[in-house]
Amino acid sequence: MSQSFILVSLICCLPLAGMLMNLWLKKYVASTSTLVLFIINILVFFFISQHETQIESCLIWFKLQNFSIELNYYINRDSIILLPVVSMISFLVHFFSIGYMAHEKSLSRYFNGLLFFTASMLLFVCSGNLIVIFLAWECLGLASYLLIGFY
Repeated sequence: MSQSFILVSLICCLPLAGMLMNLWLKKYVASTSTLVLFIINILVFFFISQHETQIESCLIWFKLQNFSIELNYYINRDSIILLPVVSMISFLVHFFSIGYMAHEKSLSRYFNGLLFFTASMLLFVCSGNLIVIFLAWECLGLASYLLIGFY
């Protein structure tokens, strides 16, 4: 596996790992994982800005003779601007939700919904083809449904 695939996977899967940790630890894991994600995105921003490069990785999802379906992830100068913005806004929403949602009983369900929304948005920003965009769009719709249906 290439380093770029590991980096893109880390950016997109860190909120999902935060969801799993949030099930067991339940204390500020969601905010901590989004803060770590913001720091990683800032480092990637400076790396791509200095080296004037792009990160592209491909994972073959399905292959049948001459036909294959690939999941492409692509980070360039355009998408690198949105990654820190999405992660910063996500961190701020998580941080201010700690006090605002303190009286709720199922707080981990709410934070898992936010982390799922964050992961879907990052996947949407890093998508490299229409299949990944469609999957991320559907995940965003599901995450929005879960967050709206929280009350």
